[in-house]
Amino acid sequence: MTGAMMKNGYAASETVLAGHRLGQYPYDRASDREYASRRAKIQSFMAEQQLDCLLIAGGTGTWDRNWTNTRWAVNHVGCLLTNASYVVHPAQGDPTVLAFPLNALLPARRAREITEDVRAAPEADVAAVERIRELGLAAGRIGIVEADLNSSIPLRHWRTFERELPDATFSFVTREWWRQVRFTRSAEEVGSIEHAARIGDAMSAAIPAHLRAGLPEREAFACLSAEMIRQGGEYPTQILVASGPTAAAFDTCQRERPMNRILEQGDVLLTEVAPRVPDGAECQTGRTYFFGKPADRYRRMVDVMLETYDAVIDSLRPGKTDRDIAKAAEVISAAGYVRRGPLIHGAEGGASGSLPMVAPPVAVAEVEPFEVVPDIVVCVEIHVAEPDHSGVFLSDTWVTTTGAPRCLNSFPREPLVL
Repeated sequence: MTGAMMKNGYAASETVLAGHRLGQYPYDRASDREYASRRAKIQSFMAEQQLDCLLIAGGTGTWDRNWTNTRWAVNHVGCLLTNASYVVHPAQGDPTVLAFPLNALLPARRAREITEDVRAAPEADVAAVERIRELGLAAGRIGIVEADLNSSIPLRHWRTFERELPDATFSFVTREWWRQVRFTRSAEEVGSIEHAARIGDAMSAAIPAHLRAGLPEREAFACLSAEMIRQGGEYPTQILVASGPTAAAFDTCQRERPMNRILEQGDVLLTEVAPRVPDGAECQTGRTYFFGKPADRYRRMVDVMLETYDAVIDSLRPGKTDRDIAKAAEVISAAGYVRRGPLIHGAEGGASGSLPMVAPPVAVAEVEPFEVVPDIVVCVEIHVAEPDHSGVFLSDTWVTTTGAPRCLNSFPREPLVL
C-alpha cells in the first residue's frame, strides 16, 4: 500500500482487499440489524448529551477489555501494540476507525471491520484531530468515552486535543455512556454473552477433568486456556487462579500468574475466568475446588458464600436497588468474614469500569444509586475470606428479567472435591 493510495491514512476496502474475497476471512460479528440498532442508540445518546461528535476510545488494557466499546459500536478491535486509539463517531454521518496501520492495510485484519472509513493512524491523537477538522467540528462539542474509567486517555492525547482544537468543547461522558447506551442489552447481545457463558462452563469442567494432586499449579492455567481456545474463546482474556492449603494461613485470592508450587491433598483451588467470543461478548464465571477433604474452617466459609450468593441473586429483581444488593451481602461480615471484590459488576469486567458496579472494596464505585430493570447483564461474584486471606469464591453471569433473574452459566455452584 503506497502513500498515493491513501488520504489521511484512508485506503478503500476494495483496494486493500483487491484479489481477495471477503469470505476468505470469516469472523463472528453481530448482525447488520444489531449494529444499526446500536448506532441509533449512540445517535440518541449524542442528541441527549448535546454532542456533535464522540471519540470512543479503545486499547489493549485490562486483558483486551479496553476495546469493548469500539467493538460494540463498530466491531473494531485493534492490534496488541495499540495502547490507545479511537473511533470518531459524528452525530451526522458515518464513523471513522483510527487503526494501527497493519489493521487498516492487511486484508485479513481489514476484513473484520464493518466501517468503510478505516485509517492507518500511527498517531491516533493527531489522526483524531484531522478527522474532527474534516467534519467541520473544530469548534464543536466533543464527548470522550474512555476505554477505562480507572485511567482515562493518555495525557499526550489530551494535550494534543487542547492544543490543536482550542475552540472545541470537550466532556468526558463515560459513565453516562455506560448508564444510557450500554446499561441494558438487546436479545442478540444476551445471546452472544450466553455463548461465552457456555465456554466458561466448559472451562470450569476442565479443572476436575484434568487436574489432580501432584501436578504443578500452572497446569490449572494451562487447562483453562486450552479449553477456552478449543471451545471458540478469544485470547487474551482474564484467567485467574490461586491454590493453597486449607489447614494453614495462605493467600488464595486469584492471581494472573502461577506460582512454582505443587498441588497437594488438602488444597483449595479458586478460579475466575472471563471467556470472550470473537464478536466481543464476554462472560465471567469462577469456582472453588478442593483436593480431598478441606479443613473445617473452609466448610464454614462455603456455607456463608452460598447463602450470600442466593441472597444477592434474589435482590436482582426489578424495583430493587444497589442498596438492596449490598444489604444482601451483610451476612458475610456478620459471620466474621471479609468480602473481596465487588458484589456485581458489568459483564465486561469490573476492572475496565463497566457499570453497574456495586460495593467494590477496591475500584471505581457507582456515584449514584440505580434501580434494577429488565435486560441488565451482570456478573455476580461472592468472595468470602478470613482476615489471613484464605478464602472461597463463586461467580456467574446473570441477566435480569421482569421477574427472577436468569443465570447464563450452568456449571454446579457447590465446590467440587477432586
